[in-house]
Amino acid sequence: MTAAISDGWVKAGWGWPENTGDADRCDIRVDRGDDKGFRFFNHDSTPGCVDTEPFPPAVSSRGWRQAAAPLTPDRL
Repeated sequence: MTAAISDGWVKAGWGWPENTGDADRCDIRVDRGDDKGFRFFNHDSTPGCVDTEPFPPAVSSRGWRQAAAPLTPDRL
């Protein structure tokens, strides 16, 4: 998974790796560097979603981090 700033927003870049089996969407978690840790962001079925959460006034040195896991219909 990648993350890049585009037009003032964070764009979550991901794709469908070969080992995802029957996955039909991706569970995305985000850590916005606000000391709250990873939190649910989105169940996304189209790679390249945009996180429209405004940037906080001061982001920690870690910055924003995103993590994702493929979801199969039985794990929704």
